[in-house]
Amino acid sequence: MKMILSSLFVMFYASIFSQDSINDYYEEITSGSEFRSALGSDSKTKFKFQKDVKIYVFGEKNDTLMLELNKIIAELNDLIETVNIEIVSDSTKSNIDIYFGSGEYFRSQRSEKFIHNLSKIAQGFVVTYPYYEILNGSLVFVNTEVIDNMTRKKHVLREELTQAFGFCNDSYKYPSSIFYERYSRVTEYSELDKMIIMKHYKIQ
Repeated sequence: MKMILSSLFVMFYASIFSQDSINDYYEEITSGSEFRSALGSDSKTKFKFQKDVKIYVFGEKNDTLMLELNKIIAELNDLIETVNIEIVSDSTKSNIDIYFGSGEYFRSQRSEKFIHNLSKIAQGFVVTYPYYEILNGSLVFVNTEVIDNMTRKKHVLREELTQAFGFCNDSYKYPSSIFYERYSRVTEYSELDKMIIMKHYKIQ
């Protein structure tokens, strides 16, 4: 049923967006990344999870943000054919770690110096850990202390978590996209976002 619904979605929205616009945006968002610990990956390599995704949440488990996290996971599971995504209660089993809290809290949990520096200036970010085309894990940080608006917190969570799946670049092209480079409070995937997510994780 999941594959049938995805196919119907692609057929419908392919009639709205040209194939060139879909492909161009896909290339822009998936080629390389802003931050990565890459072992053998060049700047244009596309990468994705090839195993099921297990998410562990560290820090302040705010009810509203946890509901939003579950909503995002459900949407991604509907769009992605090749892996399943779930929250786990054991951090040793995770391949995506999400940190909610202050920069100080985050730095107390992680030892990497370069992400310490990022946590001092960013409302949120993602770091991916690929090996060539295989994405082995990702780290997501949402600074819930400096973001004082819940809609903005939801946006940052959705953007960074989605980027953790290999969609690591931002763009100035589409204000309605979750990958929009400028300030945004978008909390839903645009139809073009959905198209490129499905394209990246389609069954070959």
